Amino acid sequence: MTEAVRQEAGDIGGRVLRLGRQGVGSFHSPERVVGALRAAHPRDSDEQTVQRLVNLHCSQSAVQGAISGVGGIFTLVLMLPLSLFTDGVIQARLAYAIALVYGHDPDAPETAALVAGCLVGVGGNSASALGVGAPRALVAAVRRKAVRRVGAKLLTRVGGEGAARLVPVAGAAIAGATDFALTRGVAKRAVEAFQRGPNPAPNQE
Repeated sequence: MTEAVRQEAGDIGGRVLRLGRQGVGSFHSPERVVGALRAAHPRDSDEQTVQRLVNLHCSQSAVQGAISGVGGIFTLVLMLPLSLFTDGVIQARLAYAIALVYGHDPDAPETAALVAGCLVGVGGNSASALGVGAPRALVAAVRRKAVRRVGAKLLTRVGGEGAARLVPVAGAAIAGATDFALTRGVAKRAVEAFQRGPNPAPNQE
């Protein structure tokens, strides 16, 4: 990866995580989404709330993925990069929302690092490097690397998934199913990473 590509990947990954954390316009923040679900279903356990979050975000990913594939070659050039970026933001908000349900501080650096890891396929036991007493320097380094990997993965998907979306209608079905499955995978890793609850604050050294 050249320095220019590394920088672009970092910029894309940073925007994905920022929008997933803060929301934008009618795409609400994780706090607002979790709050609305808990208000509507006050007797739900944490696990039930998480399942509702997963269902909601998987459906959103499938819909936007199908839209990007429905026009085949005529919409591929314009829609595919936007679709994959949007998919990343949806997945980031889902991971942040799951962290919130299990009591994590969404603004903690280690939470952001774990969310980024969930998006690129790292979760569960692989998150142990950010466990109890992890130095802030380690947390920051892991976060920077994970953010770059988020952007790099999206850039790779832009080139790698285009062919599957070239055929109208069939492309929509493939794209929707793919994005649904990828978002469910992010949810699984987020549950593995966050369900044990928050760790004590990392060391300052």
